[in-house]
Amino acid sequence: MLNPRPRSEALAAVLVLTLTTPSRCQVDADEFRAVVARVVPAVERQTGQSLRGLKVRQVRVEELASVLANELIVAGPADRAKRAGLRRLARSRAQTLFGKFFAASGQVLICANNLEVYARVLGQAELRGVETLCAVVAHECVHAADERRFGWSKRRAAQRDPLREPVWDALLEGHAQWCSREVCRASGWLKGFDAYTAAIGKTARHLDTAQQALVRAELADQASAYHDGEEFVRALIRERGVTAVARAFTDPPQDFALILHSDWYLDPSRRPAPRFDLDRPLGSLDRQLPRDWHRHRHTTPLARLRLSLRPLPDPVILHALRGLRQSRSSMLRSPAGGGASVTATLFEFESPAAAASYGALCGRLTRIKDRKMKSGALQLLSAEYVAVPAPGVLSRKKLRTPRGDSAVTLLVEVRGPLVLELFLADHELDTARLRAVAKQLLDAAQAARLAPPPADAPVK
Repeated sequence: MLNPRPRSEALAAVLVLTLTTPSRCQVDADEFRAVVARVVPAVERQTGQSLRGLKVRQVRVEELASVLANELIVAGPADRAKRAGLRRLARSRAQTLFGKFFAASGQVLICANNLEVYARVLGQAELRGVETLCAVVAHECVHAADERRFGWSKRRAAQRDPLREPVWDALLEGHAQWCSREVCRASGWLKGFDAYTAAIGKTARHLDTAQQALVRAELADQASAYHDGEEFVRALIRERGVTAVARAFTDPPQDFALILHSDWYLDPSRRPAPRFDLDRPLGSLDRQLPRDWHRHRHTTPLARLRLSLRPLPDPVILHALRGLRQSRSSMLRSPAGGGASVTATLFEFESPAAAASYGALCGRLTRIKDRKMKSGALQLLSAEYVAVPAPGVLSRKKLRTPRGDSAVTLLVEVRGPLVLELFLADHELDTARLRAVAKQLLDAAQAARLAPPPADAPVK
């Protein structure tokens, strides 16, 4: 696991409640040294990189938190209050890490106590095994080997674009996963590797629906880095060999879509060009709401889009998103208390059929979520569905949350290869007005065409 980025204080609170334990389980020192003595040479053979002089130490959570805090503070603000917040965050984050390679000091720190804690809260006894410890040490040692070979920490620090952070996460974690899997396969530790990998992105069984949603949302990017990153590395090696991986470290993908589509990275001419300027139509939404509302335009990370489609099966989600060319969102929030907001997201898919499939999934998903919100901290009080042209959906719901009751509205409309999602929280628009806003946005999107549509996929 690599550079921890700041997470929400709410997540930190949930993690503390979930993972705090009086246990101080440490692996016997001789046993730990024996693990390191077996793992390091195996990683050297797999990567072809010497790890001579690499320090691999077993530490308690407190030391890991201290090192994490120093790393965050060096890269973060000088303000005393913000530093205190980063220290709290580091203490919480330290409870979620099995191990970490620190490029600044060139050492690997392993926290066996966290393996014990996760074994308990996830009900995954395999995490206590020596094979799992070997897999964790192997993963972190691959990061060390990659740093010695490619100098990735300086390359990463030199790029200032926050949108490329998930790309670096996927490349680094994906390569570490692929290499450590091969190490474990050759060494007979594959059972431990599978146990370790299965724990990535999981949440404690006893959390209620709202807590599960919060933690999963924050862990989605992390899980994507491991799973999608390994698939990316595997595809590069399959198509072009290990030299393609070396190229990826020196010339990383420009955006996360290339992680999901390795063929686009290997041959940029294969990447479909966007046919619409989605920013221009979103400007029309800004004019629909008061000027003093806060506005934020962004591209939703694919990991978050995948999360939003759960609990649908992963193959269904991946199939739906592979047809996605681009998406843009505009969120407008009331400056007054109460949390009223309106979010519009426009998606462009490769074809009308792909867009219709995604729209149908949205309708299916919202009903599944209704059933899951019958109990827990987030409860469904009522749900009304209004008929709109298929495969769209219009739902109005009343929810009970820890902060009080809330009203939410979801409208999904599909037009050709375009999908529009409108989500309103504690802001009411009648059906006629809501659909008029949707029509205006979709009309503006069609007018913002960048290139003619394919002859076999007209926009209707």
